[in-house]
Amino acid sequence: MSGPASDVPAVAPEADTPAALEAEGAGSRRQLLSFRLGEEHYAVDILRVLEIRVLATTSRLPRAPAYVRGVMNLRGTVVPIVDLRRRLGLEPVPPARHTVVMLLRVESGEHPRTLGMVVDAVSDVVEVTREQERPAGEGSGFTEGLAMLDHEVLILLDVDRLLDPERFEGVGPDGPATPTERTP
Repeated sequence: MSGPASDVPAVAPEADTPAALEAEGAGSRRQLLSFRLGEEHYAVDILRVLEIRVLATTSRLPRAPAYVRGVMNLRGTVVPIVDLRRRLGLEPVPPARHTVVMLLRVESGEHPRTLGMVVDAVSDVVEVTREQERPAGEGSGFTEGLAMLDHEVLILLDVDRLLDPERFEGVGPDGPATPTERTP
């Protein structure tokens, strides 16, 4: 006679219960933070987002790339702030009521670095399955892929390529922080 465990038939958990998600494995779903630039919807992995802040005054640095809005003091740390519209080659627009800075963790060699990204508005936290994701394709630049949702397509950005810390040499904690002009 076998023990009680062998007499009980295995029952599959229902699709969206915590047990089902655990059974599928942690890698099959992920959460994204979606945001807007104009009419387009973008997203980044939520595990990269450190915080979201109201757009504040930044200090513009000499010889910084045009898409670097400047730097800000975040609790004693100098953080470069990127204007994502300019970084992606989109038409710049003046900041609006919903314009925010997303502070992100960017992998750079052995040490992660904090960089800010100005976006028009933060939309929502979205959970996607790997089946909803599509590859970015050849020559996609900063795009990691696409997420196909019921009523929209999210452009998934590769934070490490988009905000490559090597492009910010001389900006932030490792370089000069002498402001030349203030940017609202």
